[in-house]
Amino acid sequence: MYEVLVGCVRKGIEQKVECTPLASKVRRDSYKLRYKVYFEEMGLQSPNACTKTKEIRDDIDQTAVVINYYKGDCCAATLRANILSDGSAGIFESLYNVDQNIAREKQAVLTKLIVDKKHRKSRATFHLFREACLIGLFRDIRFAYIDCVPELQSIYKKLGYVVNGEPFTHYETGYVVPMKFDYQDIEYLRAIKSPCASFYDEFHNSIKFNGQSFSSKCVNTWSLEMKS
Repeated sequence: MYEVLVGCVRKGIEQKVECTPLASKVRRDSYKLRYKVYFEEMGLQSPNACTKTKEIRDDIDQTAVVINYYKGDCCAATLRANILSDGSAGIFESLYNVDQNIAREKQAVLTKLIVDKKHRKSRATFHLFREACLIGLFRDIRFAYIDCVPELQSIYKKLGYVVNGEPFTHYETGYVVPMKFDYQDIEYLRAIKSPCASFYDEFHNSIKFNGQSFSSKCVNTWSLEMKS
């Protein structure tokens, strides 16, 4: 597991996105938001829900990067990214139809995208996807996989995701559609005017990296300074 906080902050904006693979407060905030939305709000019965701690966590959290978006001290939204070379994404690999012909270090599975009810009309989801995209570019990911409810397909398609198999039912998210994002098809992203296309320029123009590599076996720090 990584031993340092990975943080990305946009200058001039109080809200910030923090990423950390540590079992820290950031992780616990994510686990608690999952419980709050899935278990308390939606009434979904997850076998991973702990009524004592009011958290939802599972085995693949151990090798995941957790991305939280904060509004003040409140964790307004969260997203989990599992880069497959860091560890298995469990059943999601088959549910999302992960390409078995592509190296695992080139693929990531995104799950547990949750936004607090009070912040669903904010740009919280945008910030999470932006950060996930930047991390994917940094790790040289080719494909990212995710699911969405059918009524939100059009939003994901505008970002650049395409349907990647038949819909399925999951005990925590219900009836969903598997989707895939191709990091290398920048021409397609520009053609559909995806907001993700701008993240490529942001990444290449403003990244500052300290260290030789970024993997679960080598601890380094990196930072992104965005132009205000």
